Amino acid sequence: MMRTAWVLLAVAASAAAAVNITCAELGCGTRNASQPCACNSACSRYRDCCADFNTTCAGRMPTPAPRAPTPPPAPADDDAPLPPPSGGAPEQIHLALTKATDEMRVSFTTMGGAGAAAAGAPAAQAASGISARAVAAATTGAGGGGATVHSPPAVASVRYGTSAAALDRVATGTSSTYRDGGWRGLLHTVLLRGLAPGTRYYYRPAYAGADAPGVSSFVSAAAAGTVGSGAAATRPLVVAVVADLGSNCVDKSTWREPGCGNGTIAALTAGAAALPGTPAAFDLLLHAGDIAYTSGAQGVWDVFLRQMEPVASRVPYMVCAGNHEHYYNFSGFRHRFDMPGPGAPREGVVSVAAAAAAGATDGASGVGAGAGGDHGAHNLWHSFDAGGAHFVGFSSEHNLTVGSPQHAWLDADLAAARAGGAVWLVAYGHRPLYCTCSDSYDCGAGEGYGAMKMRAGVEALFEKHGVELYLTGHVHNYERTFPVDNNTAASTDPAVAYVDARHTTHVVVGMAGDNEGLTDGFMAAPPSWSAVRHAELGWARLTVGSDGAGAAADETLKFEYVLSSSGKVFDTFTLRKTAAAQSR
Repeated sequence: MMRTAWVLLAVAASAAAAVNITCAELGCGTRNASQPCACNSACSRYRDCCADFNTTCAGRMPTPAPRAPTPPPAPADDDAPLPPPSGGAPEQIHLALTKATDEMRVSFTTMGGAGAAAAGAPAAQAASGISARAVAAATTGAGGGGATVHSPPAVASVRYGTSAAALDRVATGTSSTYRDGGWRGLLHTVLLRGLAPGTRYYYRPAYAGADAPGVSSFVSAAAAGTVGSGAAATRPLVVAVVADLGSNCVDKSTWREPGCGNGTIAALTAGAAALPGTPAAFDLLLHAGDIAYTSGAQGVWDVFLRQMEPVASRVPYMVCAGNHEHYYNFSGFRHRFDMPGPGAPREGVVSVAAAAAAGATDGASGVGAGAGGDHGAHNLWHSFDAGGAHFVGFSSEHNLTVGSPQHAWLDADLAAARAGGAVWLVAYGHRPLYCTCSDSYDCGAGEGYGAMKMRAGVEALFEKHGVELYLTGHVHNYERTFPVDNNTAASTDPAVAYVDARHTTHVVVGMAGDNEGLTDGFMAAPPSWSAVRHAELGWARLTVGSDGAGAAADETLKFEYVLSSSGKVFDTFTLRKTAAAQSR
């Protein structure tokens, strides 16, 4: 039994061997999310270096010697007792859309006793302090080299229905864990199917006999054409958008006004609680990277997702990766979210131990992650449809060069969406293609730097498929462009630039708030494509709708920058597709 094992896992020898990868094999400079370790110059910072990085790559890369990964707390010896249960009720509940409009994915976390019993250790044994070695003997074969898989003693489930008083349906799902950074807990995901359109459902997750403290609710996706764009729509689709949002600054010693996210989290909480169709309400939340600001401390994920639960348990929370998710090769991000990208799993009840025995491994730890645990590429790039718009989230932190898997997927996805009749193509990723903050690394014009590197990767795809809007962050302020391509705006007249635009409008929404503060330094002489710049805590509201009736209706995509402190709209613009242009 491994010293660091808390959730008991029976790991086959083949699974352990699967992570024995070196920089000698991968090559110096390599980082790939599908590999358990990295060999690039940033790996020491992000604690995901392969074991031979320093010896194999020394002198060939401008980087300090890698820091050893921070080990999880370990018992004094293998006979130390397992932690006793400490409640284990479902928490950190968050929703996600899937490719199907009649589905909703529910994810949640349990900490404490329920986790100790997850992979073969009965709760009574965990509570009594039976040793890890004794339970390991009870859950593995006598031969010692392989693994005997037992049915899990607990199953993640969600009871749900159309009345809070009658949760008359139940769905079961999968449970998993990861070990990076010493994190201890269980992650669960359950897929709800067969939902009626536009219906409020009440639900309550459970695991190991413990229910969530209360009943939550969400409204399922509306019937096609009834919300958003189109002549039959009865109301618009409203989307909240943030980037660079960190945990609520409850510790005043780390409060950095005006850059802390308290006000934004409060505003989002109020909007998620409002009735759909009312002015404050929104239907889903996009987060364009830099989530929680963990700095590698995995417990910060728990703090942040608890704070976001009043929002994310009511509306789908759709996310993409930013540079602050990089720690342990994006391990926390990959495990805690479940986006509808390529290869997204369907649900079945799979124990953590069963997945480990099948060879599923997590990062450099060699620990089985479980089906539905390490969600891999489908978390890093994904897409979904809502309200006549096609939303595509991708990773600015992974390879976007022509010929890369992500680039090929993005090209095919946008082509399919346009061919399928999507009215609007909205992309979101963490790093901007256009920005004018005074940080030359992120916004400078030098080849290979942040914005220019992003343009080389995806701008041609945006132009090829007619992506109307790109939402991004990374720099902690607000900036919108006129529709622009190849550093040139077709028009800088606000009255006409956004009408039947031929190029993409780029909006930086990195002003949600975090412990690094706002970025309020801008270039003194911005290029002509830059329309509005401001640095004040806020979030964005995107409204997909129509203006007019029948064949004469214009399709509209309205954007608003909302100040978190007051709720006032600081800036707004509307992309418009006229009826005449649509008929061409």
